[in-house]
Amino acid sequence: IQELALVILQIIDVNTVFSTAWGSSVPNIVIPLFIIVNVMIDSGAMQYITEWILSRKIIHGKPYVFLLMLCVAITLLGTAVYAVVMCCFLLEFVDDVCTSIGYSKDDKFYKAILLLALWICTIMDGVWPFARPIPALVIAYLAPLGYEISVLQWIAVSIPFTILCIACALFIIKFIYRPDTSKFKRYDDQAIRERLKSKPLSRSGKVSIICLILVILSWLLAGLNIPVISPYLSSIGSPTAAYLAVLVMCFLKGDDEKPIIELGTALAKVNWSLVLFIGTMMLFAAAIGEEQYGIVAMVGNYLAPLAEILSYGSIISLGLIIVCLLTNFMSSTVATTMVATLFVPMLLTYNNVTPGDVITFGVLIGCISNCAYLTHAACPAAGVMLSNIPPNESVKYNVIMVLLACLLGTFVFQPLMAHVI
Repeated sequence: IQELALVILQIIDVNTVFSTAWGSSVPNIVIPLFIIVNVMIDSGAMQYITEWILSRKIIHGKPYVFLLMLCVAITLLGTAVYAVVMCCFLLEFVDDVCTSIGYSKDDKFYKAILLLALWICTIMDGVWPFARPIPALVIAYLAPLGYEISVLQWIAVSIPFTILCIACALFIIKFIYRPDTSKFKRYDDQAIRERLKSKPLSRSGKVSIICLILVILSWLLAGLNIPVISPYLSSIGSPTAAYLAVLVMCFLKGDDEKPIIELGTALAKVNWSLVLFIGTMMLFAAAIGEEQYGIVAMVGNYLAPLAEILSYGSIISLGLIIVCLLTNFMSSTVATTMVATLFVPMLLTYNNVTPGDVITFGVLIGCISNCAYLTHAACPAAGVMLSNIPPNESVKYNVIMVLLACLLGTFVFQPLMAHVI
């Protein structure tokens, strides 16, 4: 509706609308990525990866190593799996694990796993820039301003930030929430290893994992300076590798001797509402940053007096704190758009601001805007996980996690990474 209105009112010409919304790489990456992830889910590859990571011998009798490895599993699967999908999957998995070792849904250890999973799952939607709405929005907004953010630049900031958040989350669980872990000694990692050995991963699962790894590897290599390889991968575009992976799986056969992907069925499972949303979002993000529309210049002029009072470091800190607050009471996409639109133009009025400052600020907006879990309504993933935890047992710890992630990112991470990027 918004796109039609822009065309009918002749605010933006029709070619610009459709080339920006659907001609960009992001919506076109989402479609094959959804198909690959659905194969991983249907083939049991997600379940297998999670159980394999959580059945390592190092976990035996060590509950907090178990929780750390859970974070590792979420981080790896989070490269392609959206937070709400991950939470729905983990909810069933956690139920099975806790029941097997004698914990009920009323026990703090069960709730601790859910809180930890929620915190890390939601952050993943900002950490990995692969077809994620908020990173795509930030990247599309900054590009017309002359700040092109590559995949490698994004994860150079977001992955260390994730490690920081995982450390904060484990600190909260162990030293503040303090669940009873005495029953964890019953966790039988050996039985899981034996089960995985007796029921190996299917051919479809193996192929889907290999294809996903190769697709992500192609995106990373495109951002490096490897002669021949990097220029070629960059020239063919990000969606090409993902579509090629889907094409290969349409020809390869699974254990049942049927094609791993039946294209008609696979396309029916794609979340088309999200694809449409991302396309529309790309249009508006690019339009806001375009010089011809004057939005950035107008905002910068209005906020110039504020820039004369505050240092650029104060502006960055204020922007990150505000996005952290807004994202818990409105759409994360709206919160990101508001803060980027208001604070980036203000940041650009300073003569001493560096490209590293702007890029790091943009990436941290994308990461911190996903710290949305104060209430059930903060984001879909929070609705899934917090439905099993009463508000009086979750809000306090969610607040602590939000504050730690925001304050450490604002006052420690931003100044440090701005000199690295």
